[in-house]
Amino acid sequence: AEEVSRGEFVYSVTEWQTWKEGVPSAYEDVWIPSWKRVTLDVAPPPLGRLVIEGVLIINSTDVAKRLSATYIEIKGGSLIIATVDAQGQVVGPFEGDAKITLLGTNPALQAIHGESPRENPEYSRGGGRATFGSGTLFVGGTLTAIGAPVGQSWVELRASVVAGGTVLVLEGAVEWAVGGQIVITPTDYDMHEGEVRTIAARSAVAGGGTQITLTKALAKDHFAGEAYGIRMHAKVGLLTRNIVIQGEAQGEDTVYQTWNTPDKNAPRATASSCGNNVCQQGENSKSCPADCRGPVWEYGAAIVVAGYAEKYTLCSPDGACASGYERVVTGQMTLDSVELAYFGQNNVRPGVLFQNIRDVFKRSTMRNVAMHHGYSQGVTIQASRGVTVQGTVLFRSMLPAFQIIPGALTPGGPGVAPEGIVLTRNVAVSGIYWETHRGASVNGMSSRLKLDPMIGMYHDEGLNSILHGNVAAGSERAGFSGAGVPCGDNTSFVGNEVVSSLNGYWWNHYSASRPCSSIVNLKVWRAWNMGVYGEVARTSLFTVERVELADIGIGILLHAVGGDALKHDRFKLQYTIRDSTIVGQSPNNACSRKKPSLYACDFYQAYCWTPYPHNHTGIFIGAANSGASHAPKISPWVDSSSNPSLYGELAVVNVTFGGFGTPCAASSVARQRARRDVAFSAMAPPAIVADGTM
Repeated sequence: AEEVSRGEFVYSVTEWQTWKEGVPSAYEDVWIPSWKRVTLDVAPPPLGRLVIEGVLIINSTDVAKRLSATYIEIKGGSLIIATVDAQGQVVGPFEGDAKITLLGTNPALQAIHGESPRENPEYSRGGGRATFGSGTLFVGGTLTAIGAPVGQSWVELRASVVAGGTVLVLEGAVEWAVGGQIVITPTDYDMHEGEVRTIAARSAVAGGGTQITLTKALAKDHFAGEAYGIRMHAKVGLLTRNIVIQGEAQGEDTVYQTWNTPDKNAPRATASSCGNNVCQQGENSKSCPADCRGPVWEYGAAIVVAGYAEKYTLCSPDGACASGYERVVTGQMTLDSVELAYFGQNNVRPGVLFQNIRDVFKRSTMRNVAMHHGYSQGVTIQASRGVTVQGTVLFRSMLPAFQIIPGALTPGGPGVAPEGIVLTRNVAVSGIYWETHRGASVNGMSSRLKLDPMIGMYHDEGLNSILHGNVAAGSERAGFSGAGVPCGDNTSFVGNEVVSSLNGYWWNHYSASRPCSSIVNLKVWRAWNMGVYGEVARTSLFTVERVELADIGIGILLHAVGGDALKHDRFKLQYTIRDSTIVGQSPNNACSRKKPSLYACDFYQAYCWTPYPHNHTGIFIGAANSGASHAPKISPWVDSSSNPSLYGELAVVNVTFGGFGTPCAASSVARQRARRDVAFSAMAPPAIVADGTM
């Protein structure tokens, strides 16, 4: 067995271990050997480490099932939460109430390692290929959790609702239970206006819709309407499931100052005022989520699904050991209609990590999962293949909420890209940028300064990824980031949407070269900065096709980087924008003057420099550069501070413009004209703009 420091179990010959019948003591370590199938039919005390080499079943029952542990490791075995027959086979979804709580620490660990869960032992598998710590459910076997079906995990709001409202009318029939929690997405320029509420009553309405009555009035407006053929509707998602995997969530109910060192944004005050953008003494992330976001530990539950190769040594009772064998382990997880609450371990691991899963015959899936109140990223898929995430409703995470990224299969080895990852119909609400979280003013230079400071709620660096019908609502940075798709690919990136975010789609400047790249089939509305931005390098042709953009500071801004002008290289750089609709200000916008709140613009690379709400621009005619520019670090309204390319071209084909040229009301004619919206621009807007849209 592999030796790991600080209390790792070592199993050399399984016959040496004995199975102890009965209920374990509090914080005792428990091992289920490979020859045992155990059904949880009691309420055990909180455990220390639970190692599952056999099978642990949580079967349907009228009795609430509770299991708490500091570490849970599925080591070649299975954990099943479902309706199971006498042979241990899954025959249906779990019926009843099941909750697994992953503890950040316990008294036994605190006596050795101190109060913080971050000081507890970390364990590794496969020579460091996979690691896990306290508060983690590690899947080196099979995890199957199938909750009661919820039908549609999210739907659209049918009609707008204003602050103070307690009734929502939804598109589509839902069977969400009274007492369940829902999240309503933001629809204005402030990305922190998503709201969580509890269902008081539910009834059907004409046209196949559903009316939901809330136990508490809404604090913000939530919009549903259309303009120029663009459908702009808030989304409403269900956060409650009958199977819950959760962290301790102590900080959600504890006074914020107890958990956080005071800083310039959290002064010690005698009285608090929720909504003043300052997290004050007496406030916490549950009572005032608008101002406060999480405890200082920020250490919740994590699920790690890993693939690795593990070497075993064979030893005899007299202590003599010889070379053994290597076993390849591929974790596999099926989560269906499960709730993951208080997830993620900030700066350590996300809520769900798929790591080095390469066996395509062992596919992992997440369907209709609810994730809420996170302290790190939501779902990270690293160097894996064949993972599907569908219908997830996620509220509050660090950015990116969903990321598909390369990783090394062996420590120190080369990066390997994920392949064939599928993200469909997921909704992510309230994405927090780590560099300004809780008002931290971090001014360090990012290693990828043209990407990381504007990373997307959904970030994709995979091969042959499929992203269909996903929604990013309330990102402190971009909704999506990545390298687009190859030109002509009309199936990989379809029907995705961004609302109430700093930017829509942010092009990955560091992506591999491609003869032709495209951003397609995207909807962005009420984004503060830009709908589509790209400083595109190593590609001669770039297209933006079939996009719908409304109520955005700058609809499309592209810079291309190509041949070296000093060497007289002739390199054609061509942008094409086609078959799209760009709206400056829709009638529904009502000249909103909302701005991003909290600390979204505090970071110096946030680029909150657009003159909105004083001006909207449909297409900014960017530069064709001979080398990488400083854009958008400097104002792109001026120039790109780089030698111009010898050959650049912008083509705009079959694009509909609307809502330009009509300014919002102002106190003077001069100010009104200065705020005029323009369809095309290549310069800073002058103080006075003549009538017209150009």
